Amino acid sequence: MKLYADKRRSEREFEVRDEVFLKLQPYKQTTVDLKNQLKLSAKYFGSYKVLKKVGKVAYKQTLPPGTKIHRVFHVSLLKKKIGSKYFPSVDLPDFEDEVF
Repeated sequence: MKLYADKRRSEREFEVRDEVFLKLQPYKQTTVDLKNQLKLSAKYFGSYKVLKKVGKVAYKQTLPPGTKIHRVFHVSLLKKKIGSKYFPSVDLPDFEDEVF
């Protein structure tokens, strides 16, 4: 069973001060970005810097002030920013109500 699980697995590790994009699931996107079309909403937000590693598979991020989501994310929700070119990205909007 482990053989089949490891076929699609990718090792991801980040260093402090690495820039990463943050992926939010569709149900969390509705609380962040109130859009009717979830298919058209942004998949990744950011780029944000890694502040520190928390445990084996979690990282604390620098998020803009005013965002009311937890700053620690699992490694599977992060994507490393490659290159130094600027690409327009979607910033996390402020929360009105926190729904979980």
